Amino acid sequence: MSLFYGRTDVPVEDKGADKLNMKNYAEGLVEFVMQTETPMTIGIQGSWGSGKTSLMKMIQEALKKKYEDEVLLNWFETWQYGAVGDADVLGVRLLEDLVNTLQQDVIKVAGGYNMMLKLRRSISLMGQTVGKAAAAGAVSHATGGFIDGGTAVEGLFPSEKAVTIGDIRTSFQEVVDVAVGVGDKKKAQRRIVVFVDDLDRIRPGRAVGLLEILKNFMDVEHCVFVVACDYAVVREGVRELMGIKDPKKVDAFFHKIFQVPFHMPESSYGIKDMLMEFLRDRLDEGGAAKDGEKPGPRKKRLKKDADVLSGRYAPLIEKALGTNPRAFKRFLNVIDLQRCVDAAWTTKGKPLASWNYVSELDKGRTRRWLASLLGIVAFQQRWPKIAAYLFNTQACDSPEAFTSTMRTLAGMYSEEEQDTEADEEVIFRLRSTYPPGPDGNIWEHAEVSDLRDYCKLWFIQLDAQDNPAGVLDAKELNVVQAWSRRMGSMGSTAVKRTGWYGFRMNAKKNSPKAGDGWAGALLTLKERCESRHFLETSADKSLFVLVVRRPGGKKERLATFGCEEKLQLLVNVGIDKTANWNLPEVADAGARFSEKLRGLGIEPQAVGGPSGRFKAHFGPDHTATRGEAFSKALNQFVDEVDKIARDAEMKRIADSRESGTKEPADSPDAPKKDEAPSIQPSNESM
Repeated sequence: MSLFYGRTDVPVEDKGADKLNMKNYAEGLVEFVMQTETPMTIGIQGSWGSGKTSLMKMIQEALKKKYEDEVLLNWFETWQYGAVGDADVLGVRLLEDLVNTLQQDVIKVAGGYNMMLKLRRSISLMGQTVGKAAAAGAVSHATGGFIDGGTAVEGLFPSEKAVTIGDIRTSFQEVVDVAVGVGDKKKAQRRIVVFVDDLDRIRPGRAVGLLEILKNFMDVEHCVFVVACDYAVVREGVRELMGIKDPKKVDAFFHKIFQVPFHMPESSYGIKDMLMEFLRDRLDEGGAAKDGEKPGPRKKRLKKDADVLSGRYAPLIEKALGTNPRAFKRFLNVIDLQRCVDAAWTTKGKPLASWNYVSELDKGRTRRWLASLLGIVAFQQRWPKIAAYLFNTQACDSPEAFTSTMRTLAGMYSEEEQDTEADEEVIFRLRSTYPPGPDGNIWEHAEVSDLRDYCKLWFIQLDAQDNPAGVLDAKELNVVQAWSRRMGSMGSTAVKRTGWYGFRMNAKKNSPKAGDGWAGALLTLKERCESRHFLETSADKSLFVLVVRRPGGKKERLATFGCEEKLQLLVNVGIDKTANWNLPEVADAGARFSEKLRGLGIEPQAVGGPSGRFKAHFGPDHTATRGEAFSKALNQFVDEVDKIARDAEMKRIADSRESGTKEPADSPDAPKKDEAPSIQPSNESM
């Protein structure tokens, strides 16, 4: 049997293809749409990828089948117009699209042609006016690109009479009345249902502008609007368009637009059914049949096996990725990609995956590799930095090491065991990736808390033998290692070992109690400087160097952190030196940093007289580095220096332009974007 791999992100239209069990919601919304008073606007509210479009498609199809003669349907995709440059006149395009839907019914009525011609002429004039009004600053934010209230823009089109929203609303109501059959005793009165999709694909401000139009312009009888939206987009759009940040005022805006909000039931989706279908197809593709087994019984067996496996692994995947359908499709696509590459991996051994799920031995083998692959991919997608450490370092070298790491991540050690058994490297990684709160407790961080619960579930699934000692055996770990190595070779989990790695290990070795906090603070500093143009870092196994770019681009060593025998810090902010860099204010920033260190119980010592340069020692039992205060003081210092350097460079450029001096394009002092500071042996004793 040949199967397609990968799942597209195409919305579901047929209730028979509904994998999220939204059928009942769709049927209920259909009845509400047909029975509600009008005008009415329904907000289908949900996050990115939560199935909003699929639900609206199901509603649309149900209305076609059940109420074909009682509704006129219109579907408007905002992003298509935004993609071709019409984003500023979305309201105009929406109205034009709807008028096209109504035209056929209206022109059959006496006087209908002239009615449509009048409305189209007004819409066309309004579309032109919007662009002109925007240039003249006469566009109202409250109408997202339409002329404010009943006010016309005079003088933009001298030969035409300017129109207002009120004019068009009146004309539009007349057209709607004719289209739905108001006053026509020969046929039942209909209603118009307009679906507005993909608001979260356009700029938030434009999305909110379109919502305002729905309220202020298209608020006409016999119309029901069904709008898919993400509340986060609305909140950002209100802030962008109107400058409103107060949550209560944002809520008030949302409630003004939508008389009926419907929240996508993401928490009730569950991914078990989708996972079961995926596993059943893969078992059907690769699983051997039992002797004499006929197609019917085989199909039932495969469904039962897939149901058992999905029940086993769905809770694990949900813990990492939640129940967002789009995120889960991406997850399954990654699994399929890994399997395809694995099947072609003939140069480095046989494939790791096997779908032969018949004998008990086969089932055990399949469960092991599934638990490993599904667990690694879900881990990677949710916690990539921790995954890079876990699957590509010594943490995966032995059953004991991996067990220690997993039990640490799962919070399975008691307070007594924590100091001797827990993996300190993991704690360091967690602290540097997810900064703890004021009390220093990393486990209260939402990401770390979810990771802890995930690792508990995963450890249980990996420990297929249910080892009483709570340690994975070699067979169980080998599968994890094999997938880790294979995916690492494919660039999935590979992490580059740099001089930073050696520096961090040295810091821990030479100062067991202070080293982890020291290294954590410097890792935060390192990542902070990656987004700064005027600050850079580099490291080897004994030195961590921070450099600043002076005006003109030349780099100067600002601070050196050493860990060869003990933890030391040399801050190079002498008054004469910083003046020579054309950055004299840096000396003042260094003085403030020195005072903060004293407040932490660290005594900086002057180096080379009262010049401002100072050195600080951190004893092996020093605990000041463990809290956030040291890292915060260090980051405030470098932020000050970065601002000073940036302002100095801007002044240099302004002075150069004023004097007419032309800078050489390839000046050796010019900063190079990808240039890394080299580490030279320090002439200054640490």
